[in-house]
Amino acid sequence: EIIVIFYPSRFILVAIKENVLQIIQSISYTSSEDVLYNIVHICNVHEMPVSVTRVIASGLINTGSNLYNTLYSYLDHFELDKNDTIEFAAEGFAEHPAHYFLPFIQ
Repeated sequence: EIIVIFYPSRFILVAIKENVLQIIQSISYTSSEDVLYNIVHICNVHEMPVSVTRVIASGLINTGSNLYNTLYSYLDHFELDKNDTIEFAAEGFAEHPAHYFLPFIQ
């Protein structure tokens, strides 16, 4: 599986194959194609077929964004990380989806 954590202009990519960590890398990007290229490249290098590899995203990614749409269109098993048990009581947190904050609390 590939775990991708988004920040402004960069993301952290974690690749795990057969429960063994393959790579953790921080990558800068300027377009959704940059992100897609890097995910596909890591899958190829570590012999993780894109057609069956889960890609789980969290952090600063919006479901209506070009980034989300590109990844969702090209990656068969792309999904947003979710944790339905987390509730934020602080004012302003409810305005954003939970996956924005998951990298900070998991």
